[in-house]
Amino acid sequence: MDKDVKETRQSFDYQWANLKDSPWLLSSPEFKEKCERILLNELASTRERIANRLVLDVGCGNGRWSYAFMNLGAKVVAYDFTESGCRETKRLGVDVILADALNPPFRPSVFDIVFSFGVMHHTGNLKRAFSENAKLVAPRGLMHVYLYAKKSQRVKIWRLIVQSSPMEMRQATLTVFLQVRKLLPVFSKLVPYSNLHEGFDAISPKINVESDDTFVRGMFKESGFEKIIRIKTTWCDWKVDIHMHGARK
Repeated sequence: MDKDVKETRQSFDYQWANLKDSPWLLSSPEFKEKCERILLNELASTRERIANRLVLDVGCGNGRWSYAFMNLGAKVVAYDFTESGCRETKRLGVDVILADALNPPFRPSVFDIVFSFGVMHHTGNLKRAFSENAKLVAPRGLMHVYLYAKKSQRVKIWRLIVQSSPMEMRQATLTVFLQVRKLLPVFSKLVPYSNLHEGFDAISPKINVESDDTFVRGMFKESGFEKIIRIKTTWCDWKVDIHMHGARK
């Protein structure tokens, strides 16, 4: 396994095992209560369009989106590259396997919805990850992705600082600076994230591929999708990033 891929995997394995508190995870009662509505906002869809569909949750992490899909009446299969993520998702009653987004072990043209939130840009080969998972979408099915857009120099500097230390030190460093940010709001310009899980997720992984609207639309078109739409979500602050889906021809 490539060194950067291995380190990225270790980062997420540590994250799902140890950093379980966030406003955007099931550990938050508010998020858990609203997760179905949040997912529908992310997809710009309705409950009726999700119910009874066969869904693949690509890189499921600790299973928050699998949980939301199940609550909307979908049949969910999930996979993740980390053992800790698979364990957490399995506890929710989801069918989950340990697998790599570059080599998803499923037959083509099976799933009504392939959903990938914040995963493919950490694989080291975004185009291949997209292409391999796009093959799994059934005709007239939907593929939805959330991908990083171009990041600020501030984020890139934070990555250089944090990634040079062991996982426990990365957590400790971010914790200290987040506490300072909370006490002195002026530091919000220095520290780009407001909670530990979100900061660790964006800064700690070694591989972080950035895209733009044109590039992502091109991947959809190359994989045989139409009705490609960039979603304007209202549930989160990550609007500069790319929330996009397309329908398989």
